[in-house]
Amino acid sequence: MDLSVVRDVAEERVCASLGIPAAVVGFGAGLQTAKVGATMKELRQLAWSNSVIPMLNVFADEINRSLLPEFSKGKNEAFAFDTDEVKALGEDQDKAFERWSRAVQGGWAMVAEAREAAGLPVDDSHRIYLRPYSAIEVPAGQPPRSSVPVAPKLIKQGHDHQGHDHQGHRTASEQAIRAGRAYVDHLAKLESRWRQVR
Repeated sequence: MDLSVVRDVAEERVCASLGIPAAVVGFGAGLQTAKVGATMKELRQLAWSNSVIPMLNVFADEINRSLLPEFSKGKNEAFAFDTDEVKALGEDQDKAFERWSRAVQGGWAMVAEAREAAGLPVDDSHRIYLRPYSAIEVPAGQPPRSSVPVAPKLIKQGHDHQGHDHQGHRTASEQAIRAGRAYVDHLAKLESRWRQVR
Protein backbone atom coordinates (compact mmCIF):
# COMPACT_ATOMS: atom_id res chain seq x y z
CA MET A 1 0.00 0.00 0.00
CA ASP A 2 1.49 3.31 -1.13
CA LEU A 3 1.16 5.94 1.62
CA SER A 4 3.41 8.52 -0.08
CA VAL A 5 0.36 10.32 -1.48
CA VAL A 6 -1.05 10.81 2.04
CA ARG A 7 2.29 12.17 3.23
CA ASP A 8 2.54 14.53 0.26
CA VAL A 9 -0.87 16.03 1.00
CA ALA A 10 0.15 16.99 4.53
CA GLU A 11 3.46 18.46 3.35
CA GLU A 12 1.82 20.46 0.60
CA ARG A 13 -0.81 21.92 2.95
CA VAL A 14 1.75 23.01 5.52
CA CYS A 15 3.92 24.70 2.88
CA ALA A 16 0.91 26.29 1.18
CA SER A 17 -0.22 27.86 4.47
CA LEU A 18 3.24 29.41 4.93
CA GLY A 19 3.77 30.34 1.28
CA ILE A 20 7.01 28.39 1.05
CA PRO A 21 7.67 25.85 -1.74
CA ALA A 22 8.00 22.34 -0.31
CA ALA A 23 11.34 21.76 -2.06
CA VAL A 24 12.96 24.62 -0.12
CA VAL A 25 12.42 22.84 3.22
CA GLY A 26 13.30 19.44 1.74
CA PHE A 27 9.84 17.86 1.58
CA GLY A 28 9.47 14.99 -0.88
CA ALA A 29 6.49 16.54 -2.66
CA GLY A 30 8.48 19.66 -3.41
CA LEU A 31 11.54 17.77 -4.60
CA GLN A 32 9.42 15.93 -7.16
CA THR A 33 8.15 19.25 -8.48
CA ALA A 34 11.64 20.77 -8.56
CA LYS A 35 12.89 17.99 -10.84
CA VAL A 36 10.25 18.85 -13.41
CA GLY A 37 9.75 22.60 -13.13
CA ALA A 38 11.62 25.48 -11.56
CA THR A 39 15.16 25.30 -10.25
CA MET A 40 15.98 25.49 -6.54
CA LYS A 41 17.26 29.03 -6.99
CA GLU A 42 13.93 30.19 -8.36
CA LEU A 43 12.10 28.35 -5.57
CA ARG A 44 14.22 30.07 -2.92
CA GLN A 45 13.44 33.44 -4.47
CA LEU A 46 9.75 32.52 -4.46
CA ALA A 47 9.94 31.55 -0.78
CA TRP A 48 11.46 34.90 0.15
CA SER A 49 9.02 36.91 -1.96
CA ASN A 50 5.84 35.04 -0.93
CA SER A 51 6.57 34.19 2.69
CA VAL A 52 9.64 35.54 4.44
CA ILE A 53 9.52 39.18 3.30
CA PRO A 54 5.77 39.61 4.00
CA MET A 55 6.33 38.16 7.49
CA LEU A 56 9.25 40.51 8.08
CA ASN A 57 7.11 43.46 7.01
CA VAL A 58 4.41 42.46 9.49
CA PHE A 59 6.97 42.20 12.30
CA ALA A 60 8.51 45.55 11.33
CA ASP A 61 5.12 47.29 11.31
CA GLU A 62 4.34 45.97 14.79
CA ILE A 63 7.74 47.05 16.14
CA ASN A 64 7.27 50.52 14.64
CA ARG A 65 3.81 50.76 16.19
CA SER A 66 4.35 49.42 19.69
CA LEU A 67 8.06 49.24 20.52
CA LEU A 68 9.88 51.99 18.60
CA PRO A 69 8.01 54.94 20.25
CA GLU A 70 9.42 53.84 23.61
CA PHE A 71 13.03 54.15 22.43
CA SER A 72 12.92 56.55 19.50
CA LYS A 73 14.65 59.92 19.81
CA GLY A 74 13.30 61.43 16.62
CA LYS A 75 10.13 61.46 14.54
CA ASN A 76 11.84 60.29 11.34
CA GLU A 77 13.07 56.96 12.69
CA ALA A 78 11.66 53.66 11.47
CA PHE A 79 12.54 50.00 11.88
CA ALA A 80 13.03 47.71 8.88
CA PHE A 81 14.78 44.46 8.08
CA ASP A 82 17.82 44.69 5.80
CA THR A 83 17.63 42.07 3.03
CA ASP A 84 20.44 43.41 0.86
CA GLU A 85 22.79 40.57 1.81
CA VAL A 86 20.29 37.79 1.07
CA LYS A 87 21.85 35.79 -1.76
CA ALA A 88 18.53 34.35 -2.90
CA LEU A 89 17.28 37.87 -3.65
CA GLY A 90 20.48 39.10 -5.27
CA GLU A 91 21.08 39.11 -9.00
CA ASP A 92 23.40 36.51 -10.42
CA GLN A 93 26.83 38.13 -10.69
CA ASP A 94 27.60 36.49 -14.02
CA LYS A 95 24.37 37.85 -15.52
CA ALA A 96 25.11 41.34 -14.17
CA PHE A 97 28.61 41.32 -15.66
CA GLU A 98 27.27 40.06 -18.98
CA ARG A 99 24.66 42.83 -19.08
CA TRP A 100 27.23 45.53 -18.33
CA SER A 101 29.60 44.09 -20.93
CA ARG A 102 26.89 44.38 -23.59
CA ALA A 103 26.16 47.94 -22.47
CA VAL A 104 29.81 48.99 -22.75
CA GLN A 105 30.36 47.20 -26.06
CA GLY A 106 27.15 48.72 -27.39
CA GLY A 107 28.55 52.18 -26.72
CA TRP A 108 25.72 53.50 -24.52
CA ALA A 109 27.38 52.97 -21.12
CA MET A 110 30.76 54.21 -19.94
CA VAL A 111 33.52 51.91 -18.78
CA ALA A 112 33.44 53.77 -15.46
CA GLU A 113 29.79 52.86 -14.91
CA ALA A 114 30.48 49.17 -15.45
CA ARG A 115 33.46 49.26 -13.06
CA GLU A 116 31.39 51.02 -10.41
CA ALA A 117 28.68 48.36 -10.72
CA ALA A 118 31.35 45.68 -10.26
CA GLY A 119 32.81 47.41 -7.19
CA LEU A 120 36.11 48.21 -8.92
CA PRO A 121 38.04 51.49 -8.53
CA VAL A 122 37.32 54.19 -11.09
CA ASP A 123 39.37 57.15 -12.30
CA ASP A 124 39.07 59.68 -15.11
CA SER A 125 40.68 57.35 -17.65
CA HIS A 126 37.63 55.06 -17.36
CA ARG A 127 35.09 57.78 -18.18
CA ILE A 128 34.96 56.88 -21.87
CA TYR A 129 32.59 55.17 -24.29
CA LEU A 130 33.72 52.29 -26.50
CA ARG A 131 32.06 52.69 -29.89
CA PRO A 132 32.94 51.00 -33.17
CA TYR A 133 34.70 53.09 -35.78
CA SER A 134 32.17 51.96 -38.37
CA ALA A 135 29.31 53.67 -36.48
CA ILE A 136 28.07 56.85 -38.17
CA GLU A 137 26.90 59.81 -36.10
CA VAL A 138 23.59 61.20 -37.36
CA PRO A 139 22.12 64.32 -35.68
CA ALA A 140 18.46 64.11 -34.68
CA GLY A 141 16.05 65.15 -37.42
CA GLN A 142 18.49 64.61 -40.27
CA PRO A 143 18.54 61.72 -42.78
CA PRO A 144 21.42 59.26 -42.48
CA ARG A 145 24.41 59.82 -44.71
CA SER A 146 24.84 57.44 -47.59
CA SER A 147 27.63 54.91 -47.19
CA VAL A 148 28.03 54.65 -50.99
CA PRO A 149 30.75 57.01 -52.23
CA VAL A 150 29.69 59.57 -54.79
CA ALA A 151 31.98 60.28 -57.69
CA PRO A 152 33.22 63.89 -57.74
CA LYS A 153 31.74 66.09 -60.43
CA LEU A 154 34.81 68.27 -60.88
CA ILE A 155 38.17 67.02 -62.08
CA LYS A 156 41.31 68.98 -61.44
CA GLN A 157 43.21 70.41 -64.35
CA GLY A 158 45.83 68.00 -65.59
CA HIS A 159 43.68 64.86 -65.06
CA ASP A 160 41.43 63.09 -67.56
CA HIS A 161 37.87 61.93 -66.93
CA GLN A 162 39.09 58.41 -66.01
CA GLY A 163 41.18 59.63 -63.04
CA HIS A 164 44.65 59.40 -64.65
CA ASP A 165 47.31 62.08 -64.87
CA HIS A 166 49.27 62.90 -68.01
CA GLN A 167 51.84 60.21 -67.21
CA GLY A 168 49.19 57.46 -67.05
CA HIS A 169 49.26 57.05 -63.26
CA ARG A 170 45.91 56.55 -61.55
CA THR A 171 45.02 59.36 -59.14
CA ALA A 172 42.58 59.52 -56.21
CA SER A 173 39.38 61.52 -56.31
CA GLU A 174 38.84 64.58 -54.14
CA GLN A 175 36.38 62.67 -51.99
CA ALA A 176 38.87 59.86 -51.42
CA ILE A 177 41.52 62.38 -50.45
CA ARG A 178 39.17 64.05 -47.96
CA ALA A 179 38.22 60.66 -46.49
CA GLY A 180 41.88 59.70 -46.15
CA ARG A 181 42.72 62.95 -44.37
CA ALA A 182 39.77 62.50 -42.01
CA TYR A 183 40.92 58.96 -41.19
CA VAL A 184 44.47 60.15 -40.48
CA ASP A 185 43.11 62.91 -38.21
CA HIS A 186 41.01 60.32 -36.39
CA LEU A 187 44.03 58.06 -35.84
CA ALA A 188 46.00 61.03 -34.51
CA LYS A 189 43.22 61.78 -31.99
CA LEU A 190 43.13 58.17 -30.86
CA GLU A 191 46.89 58.12 -30.40
CA SER A 192 46.76 61.36 -28.39
CA ARG A 193 44.00 59.99 -26.17
CA TRP A 194 45.90 56.72 -25.69
CA ARG A 195 49.03 58.62 -24.57
CA GLN A 196 46.96 60.66 -22.08
CA VAL A 197 45.52 57.48 -20.57
CA ARG A 198 48.98 55.98 -20.17
